[in-house]
Amino acid sequence: MRITYRRLALALLPLLLLGPAAAACGGGGDESSFRNGIEIISLTGDGQGDPAGDGDSVGVRYRGTLDDGSAFDSNAGGALLPVTIGAGRVIPGFDEALRGLRIGQTIVVRIPPELAYGERDESLVFEIPREQTPPGMKVGQRVQFGGVPGVITEITDEAVILDANHALAGQALTFEISIETLE
Repeated sequence: MRITYRRLALALLPLLLLGPAAAACGGGGDESSFRNGIEIISLTGDGQGDPAGDGDSVGVRYRGTLDDGSAFDSNAGGALLPVTIGAGRVIPGFDEALRGLRIGQTIVVRIPPELAYGERDESLVFEIPREQTPPGMKVGQRVQFGGVPGVITEITDEAVILDANHALAGQALTFEISIETLE
């Protein structure tokens, strides 16, 4: 049988059409893809119903980990996290991960610091004279000085060091996310 250009094109058409979709969903190999600044590591599940989009209210199950694999947050076994996509109530990268997700799908994404809690800002580390602080302060304590919330990172005889950066500032965050309800 002689293979014509037309037969070859028709035979390869499904591969050409499915290749980019599989890569965008994290299917196929170990390759991940990027969408609007977030890395999509994997997308699993068939999904049902319409894809989630801006303005949709969703109930989300999630688990967040750092690059070293340690978990920093999860709602496994608890209530679903209610999110209105695009409303700005969650970090931008989390919103982006929800867009296009369907009920029954699970996405794993890595969100860079600039789409999470931002880079660490050393100008948000304050040295407060010890005589201006109340007694009994402890390292690790969450406090508010002059309207600035932060964590005490060091106490010396002369000063208390207050870090007003978010605890996850400067960190890339990996989330495993699934939408369980969509309105």
